Amino acid sequence: MSMRIRVLTVPPLPITKVWSSLSNLPPAATVSDLKRSLCKQVPVLEGLKVDQLRLFVDDFELLETLPFDVVHENDIVHVKRVDSCIPTSVLKKRKRSDSASSTSTSSSSSSSAQSSSSGSSSDLSSSSESTTDPASDSDASPKAVKPNKRQPTNQRQFVPPGMGKPVTHSRNIRRRRKLQHERKAAIRDPGDPTVGVNAIPLGDHNQTGTQETTIAQTFAGGDGELIMASLSNKNKRRGFKNAMGKEVPSKIVFSEQAAPNANGRAQGPIPRLIPPSEKQEKGLLPPNVFVTSVDVEEGLRTVKKPRPVIPSTKRSETPPLSGSAGETDRAAIESKWDSLGLVGSVTQLPSGTIVGWKALGINPVTITPEVMLHVGTVVSCDENQTTVKILDWTGARLGSEEDIEEIEESHAWGNILGQWRIISV
Repeated sequence: MSMRIRVLTVPPLPITKVWSSLSNLPPAATVSDLKRSLCKQVPVLEGLKVDQLRLFVDDFELLETLPFDVVHENDIVHVKRVDSCIPTSVLKKRKRSDSASSTSTSSSSSSSAQSSSSGSSSDLSSSSESTTDPASDSDASPKAVKPNKRQPTNQRQFVPPGMGKPVTHSRNIRRRRKLQHERKAAIRDPGDPTVGVNAIPLGDHNQTGTQETTIAQTFAGGDGELIMASLSNKNKRRGFKNAMGKEVPSKIVFSEQAAPNANGRAQGPIPRLIPPSEKQEKGLLPPNVFVTSVDVEEGLRTVKKPRPVIPSTKRSETPPLSGSAGETDRAAIESKWDSLGLVGSVTQLPSGTIVGWKALGINPVTITPEVMLHVGTVVSCDENQTTVKILDWTGARLGSEEDIEEIEESHAWGNILGQWRIISV
């Protein structure tokens, strides 16, 4: 089965991207055999040894002892060249001390002196070795690793409190003394008679009048400085101290005699305004003055007079139905409703017959829908329909009796038979 992989060479090798076939490898091949196969197939890797190459897949190195099946088809194998003569301990050690470097220098100088004093045979042998093996000199040259001359950056070390320099201690002492001096300057001496509670003489408890007089004199002193004017408060607005230092305006107290006069003036009679026409009639106006009158409301619409409110007790109640009071009384009809005869034919409804039926309507008293008793007088009757004049027997009307019109309704016989009842004929 043929298998191919992608090979990518990285610096210090020239960058190359090629496909490589691995069908010639045996099934029991290792990663070392893969390196030999790549050195034969890739032109860039020709002439290199297996120890000088390292293979990586996804940034993970493939060890030489691993079997070949760790590499799958289409994997990207990174090939990197390394110097196999440099030991790993020398690669890891980057920094050497000065003593080690000096020791190595002295040992190298002594070895060079011994080599110069040796015989010609050794010189010839060493020269022959150097000429015959140039690769060994090139491989041995990286052994001399230069010491790192870079000095580490100076980092501030933590100094515990009280362990600093004497200069720092003296500076801190000067700062503390300065702060104490500023605090004492901000707060005046308590013995100052113009500041603090000492500005108010206490005196004896019994001498209340003398104490009040002394306090008043203290506030009205010659310098005009108040008790709290010397204290500082950043929350106060600008110019607060200057405003407090100014003279306090006197309190205005109004006398109590003005109140009765104002009340009496309001309670007195208001003088009547005399019109000019009345003064002209009495001859109080000079002869060169004449009085005219103008109707300022001329042309304006007349204001309607409000309708008189009729009390509920004086409302005229309409008389019941034309007929006997017992037949048209609602309570009487309701009481004998079940005993009234049903309408069964046309011959039972001659003109003038009073009939009744129950249907949904609006109660004129409560203005709510309900099943009401309707009463009417038969006006005409034929085979198709019956015309009935509705009787207003409830007595509730909107407006006067002249405005009310009689209502006539026509009903089909399908809504009459078996539902209407005959009240009187």
